[in-house]
Amino acid sequence: MPLCSFTAMFLLLGSIFSFVHAQSAARLPLGAEWQSTLAQVEQLPDLERVADESLKAAATIRSGPEIVLYATWQERTVTFRIDRHFGLYALGIELIPEAVQHALETDDAELSDLEYRAPMRLAVVNKYGTPQGLTTQWDSLDIRSLPDADWKDSSVTDWSYALSWLVWEGQDTRIAVGEQEVWYVSQAWLEQHRQARTFLEQHPTAVQGIDLVRQAARQQRLDHARSAIPMRAAELEPVL
Repeated sequence: MPLCSFTAMFLLLGSIFSFVHAQSAARLPLGAEWQSTLAQVEQLPDLERVADESLKAAATIRSGPEIVLYATWQERTVTFRIDRHFGLYALGIELIPEAVQHALETDDAELSDLEYRAPMRLAVVNKYGTPQGLTTQWDSLDIRSLPDADWKDSSVTDWSYALSWLVWEGQDTRIAVGEQEVWYVSQAWLEQHRQARTFLEQHPTAVQGIDLVRQAARQQRLDHARSAIPMRAAELEPVL
């Protein structure tokens, strides 16, 4: 191969290599780490706080196996989803600051989209490159590929994807950008759900048996709790 041709090929490969590595790996923002506990999430230094160092505009909802923490960052609402067994598995950031959402001058939906949502969406594209897929939910297990011919930065600015989510798949983290929010999702948590779905599909009879056992155990707990009501009531009487 002539030296000039070899040099041209080397420069081309080098430029491709540089471009690939110029794109950031999908990772969690705010200094958060996957599988963190609620207490660890509450201590994240980038979250906004009030004078007594408690989280600003925070709320915690506990429901079954999940805890949801709402906090604020850059005046935007941030949602942390924590599985009691897994730990932190998803983090969502609203694209429009909370104060702006409630201001009268934001009645113009198109203007507020261009001023606040579009820059956030484009920032993700600028940092992580072309998305790899499209899905109907940020935590969906089914992702369809996004043909290169259908991709334009202007589609993110003007949002041409209706209720769908653009997806970037990293080794540890998925990023999903929608019209209103950007979500970061743990790949390990998603893999657990893929395995659970596969098991359900391959072993329907076994799953039915497991459900029967769970129902029987729950009914036993309900019966025990009901029979214990008078004793618990008597214990509470002195303090009421």
